[in-house]
Amino acid sequence: MQGGIALLFLKHYENLSDAKLVENLSVNSNYQLFCGLVLQNHEQIRDLSLVSRWRSKLAHYLDKDLFQSCLQREWKPSLSHPHVHKQDATCYEWSATAVLHYLSHQCQVALAGMHLGLSPT
Repeated sequence: MQGGIALLFLKHYENLSDAKLVENLSVNSNYQLFCGLVLQNHEQIRDLSLVSRWRSKLAHYLDKDLFQSCLQREWKPSLSHPHVHKQDATCYEWSATAVLHYLSHQCQVALAGMHLGLSPT
């Protein structure tokens, strides 16, 4: 499930079509790492319905409200003023790779806790 969620997150984060995401997933090791996938050299994903099948599967099983509340709990301690909406250019100073690694770790921690029924620390 974590890989499927990561796949759909990556699709929207990178603003890719399903076909382009599958193409990039086959050659980009950062995408593979983010989705928990390891392909051997020259190995490619040929199933263009992969993204669509994950979208359908997650829509059926994922409790969006629970997932959203879990992510809110994880991020809230990092916010000094959670009631204030602010934007700045800091996010543009991070490389896309660093952002993907960070978000991947945060999502995996949150999902593992949800799966195991653990409360966030």
